[in-house]
Amino acid sequence: MSAFQVANSSNRRGIILGISGAGTRGQGNLATAINNIASDPELPFFFDPVGVYTPSGNGARTLKTRFFPQATVFEGPRGYEQMMKTSLRRENEIAAVIIASPNQCHEEQTKTAMKGGIDGVSGIYVDKPIALLDTGVQGVSEAIRETRFSGVIVVGLPFRLDPTIQGLGEMLVDEVLDIGDVVSISHRGTLNLVKEGEEAGNWKCGYGMGDPISMFGIHLVDMQIELMAQLGNTLTISPGGIVIGKTWRHNNSRFTLDTGVDARIQYYDYTNKTTPAGELHVDVDAPEFSLNWEIIGNRGSLKMNQNRDGKSIQFTGRAGEHELTEEEIAKHAPDYCKTHGHAATRELLDWGTAITQFGEYHPAASFYKVMRNEWVGHAIMLSARSGEEIRLG
Repeated sequence: MSAFQVANSSNRRGIILGISGAGTRGQGNLATAINNIASDPELPFFFDPVGVYTPSGNGARTLKTRFFPQATVFEGPRGYEQMMKTSLRRENEIAAVIIASPNQCHEEQTKTAMKGGIDGVSGIYVDKPIALLDTGVQGVSEAIRETRFSGVIVVGLPFRLDPTIQGLGEMLVDEVLDIGDVVSISHRGTLNLVKEGEEAGNWKCGYGMGDPISMFGIHLVDMQIELMAQLGNTLTISPGGIVIGKTWRHNNSRFTLDTGVDARIQYYDYTNKTTPAGELHVDVDAPEFSLNWEIIGNRGSLKMNQNRDGKSIQFTGRAGEHELTEEEIAKHAPDYCKTHGHAATRELLDWGTAITQFGEYHPAASFYKVMRNEWVGHAIMLSARSGEEIRLG
């Protein structure tokens, strides 16, 4: 018997689940997390994927074969809506949706999940960012008010709960790693652009992969911001995107964030499929996928390089160069990260707990106050009980 069959035969509460997207995030972190939760008999609930969607259906079929044999595959231009109207409509069941599609799809799929097709949906998990443009965040907040959506919406921030990142933050705060006063931060990434003539069923076709900020770079910058927040730093970024030259403030020092993107570019306009004035800096000789960042202090620096083969973390300090293993760093992670190590498992556990604790089938939330920070890419939206705030930022 599969973990899901065992869970269904137990007294645990099942949350039927629809999944949109079957890329690195869908087939990797989230699928593993869903299986981890289903396999733990001590947990009071589990997620039961009953539908998976990708436009061509190929990724969805792979996801079904590898992880969720019980799920129905949906494809085509209306497959997402069909999944919600059929698989997620079951009497006396809690229904939820995971949106792990390309970033330009997040806004519309989130609004669709709230507006129609699901009677009494209790949860929406949308991978970061909830929208690419500032107007998109406004559209989502308007949809919440218009539909009076009372479910639990969470925007995924996988790096924030990653034991490695949490451990690095703890080591910096405790000065186990002493890099001194931070003077600059930088990150760069090569692009994996969709080629002209890409198959029509590919939902990235016509959009390209955006730039290092609007795609995976969102998570990379969020990781930097999380580390800096633990050191008491804040970041101000303009609406709609990120621009070189914005300043971090740490006590009386000022330092800049270098994104590896031309200073004039703020975002890729997916609505009009145009790029604002400026050119992306692309290293055509670089590997297909490569990202790196560096926090530079006046006594040392912290570097991370990541590619398809894995990642390596290197620390340079006053005592010379010292290479750190993930195990060494994880020792310093907070207990809540160690408990369920896998960041996505921690995220889905928190989400599922909120869904099941908000009421039998419908959470009690009825009033939403939206508060936005300056950068849409930071959007975090958490459901709230009546009178509490939902925070976008």
